[in-house]
Amino acid sequence: MSNITVILEKRDYQSYGGAEKATRLILNLLKEEGHNIKIITGNKEFTNGKEKSIYTSLLDVPTKIHLWINLKKPSFIKILEKHTKETDILYIPRLSYPVIPHLANEKKKIIVHLHDYQPITFSSAIYQNEKNSMSILNDMEKTIKFEVNNNEKISRTIKSLLATPLNRLVKNWIKKADTILCVSKRQKTIIADLAPELKAKINVIYNPLPKTPLHETSQKEPYMTYFGGDNYLKGFKTILKASKIFEKHQDFRFLLTNKYKKMYDQLFLRLNKKYPNSYVNVGYVDSKQLQRIQIESKAVLFPSIWEEPLPYVVTEAMLSGTIPIASNIGGVPEIVNGTYAEKTLFQCNDLSDFIQKIEHVLSLTPEELLEIGTSLREETEKKFHENEIRKDLRIFNN
Repeated sequence: MSNITVILEKRDYQSYGGAEKATRLILNLLKEEGHNIKIITGNKEFTNGKEKSIYTSLLDVPTKIHLWINLKKPSFIKILEKHTKETDILYIPRLSYPVIPHLANEKKKIIVHLHDYQPITFSSAIYQNEKNSMSILNDMEKTIKFEVNNNEKISRTIKSLLATPLNRLVKNWIKKADTILCVSKRQKTIIADLAPELKAKINVIYNPLPKTPLHETSQKEPYMTYFGGDNYLKGFKTILKASKIFEKHQDFRFLLTNKYKKMYDQLFLRLNKKYPNSYVNVGYVDSKQLQRIQIESKAVLFPSIWEEPLPYVVTEAMLSGTIPIASNIGGVPEIVNGTYAEKTLFQCNDLSDFIQKIEHVLSLTPEELLEIGTSLREETEKKFHENEIRKDLRIFNN
């Protein structure tokens, strides 16, 4: 078995998302297979597991630019050298790419796990039907589009715009890795097309499924849930535009989780005056509450506008026995292929198609919803069976 050292940062605006969830599940499987795991991390949520963890504030950063600067500091190189002497494999599941050249020179096997499109674009997101090239000018244009729509802060937009050319370094760092892991076939295709120099090193391993206890429910509640917050990429503006559905259907609502900017809280108030109780925001919820909400929802709404590689929102909805109404982007078609949820895919950014799929689910009887939910859970567990993931993870054998 291998001695595996993991480099995992924490950024203050994205401390624990789908990539971190996948990383935790993968590390658990590797530990069960007998590998020795050591984590050098800036994320304290990863310092209480069974593996050995070393916390350093150099990996606890506000942005990826801060991270990349810190990883080149002599103080971090000392930490790296101290804790990788007996390492067989260096595993980089997020963005700590600048350490790759240093460890590559020491003949360590290096595995990089991609959960977005960082090697291609500074914003890390690729939109559907995007150009087949990504020049610096194109990437700067994308940065402006992302920052203006998502953060709406001029100072942050300017800083990100100035930092965008630095992303050219990422491909050079990653090229020195031995293996690059993608989480869906669609993600691999996009990266291979836009960065052909990486193609030969790419393998696909689907993310492991989280442990989801089965909770029976006799009937779905009259709401559909959206978990994306006011994130532009998650399709939040599509959720707002979809309020027109309440003109015809007033007996259900959109249940929202997460925190929203004040301007959107005020917008919800105005929409609720026009369409009573159409938007209900329950704020942040813990994992148990989230699971209960998913199980009881008529549907989980996922109108994402970027090529999400393999979104957990969709797989977790299906594991909960709930139909996802999802845009046909990224790895979503791979998740729902062969299941009832194929029928509820909609064309990305097509509001009319989105509303039609919502109306379709609203037309289903309680008995049909429960029957479909059972089949979704069974088919998802079969497709992403843990035994298959374990076989794929043999790539970590030294």
